[in-house]
Amino acid sequence: MAPFDAAAVERFTQVDFERLGREYLDAVTPAGARELLICESRPLNYQLAPFIARALPNARFLHMTRDPVDNCVSILGHPGGEVSLPAHEPGRLASAYLDYRRLMLHWGEMMPGRMMEVSYESLVERPETVLRVVCASVGLRYGSALRTGLALHARGIGRGARYFQHLPALAALA
Repeated sequence: MAPFDAAAVERFTQVDFERLGREYLDAVTPAGARELLICESRPLNYQLAPFIARALPNARFLHMTRDPVDNCVSILGHPGGEVSLPAHEPGRLASAYLDYRRLMLHWGEMMPGRMMEVSYESLVERPETVLRVVCASVGLRYGSALRTGLALHARGIGRGARYFQHLPALAALA
């Protein structure tokens, strides 16, 4: 996960964020749509949160979290999923995870009221309750159909503990 360098950040100062937001919405809005809900779930979008917020001033952010060790063990078990993650190097992955958490805390402070954090574990344990809270946060009415197709697996919760002794680089996450 390469950080933005000064030149990349400088290029953002030249972006017309209002225009970018309009063009994005035009591109993703179906013809004749009266209401629009867009859900983007690219893992590395977290790096761009303030830029997305500038382009889409009404955007809300749902930040799904997971136990850090479970999360890293899952990434290590599926190398190649997100090419910019060091999925073959536990030490670098643990460091990247800590950087990600620090950045998300910072974005949350920068954008109060726009970012909601939800843990995967709470969603698995109490899906209806959590979904109702999420819906209220983003201005949607809850419907039981929201749970249709939602693949929640309790078997992944705590899974990282089995591998912890073999991955000392993840000790900082425990």
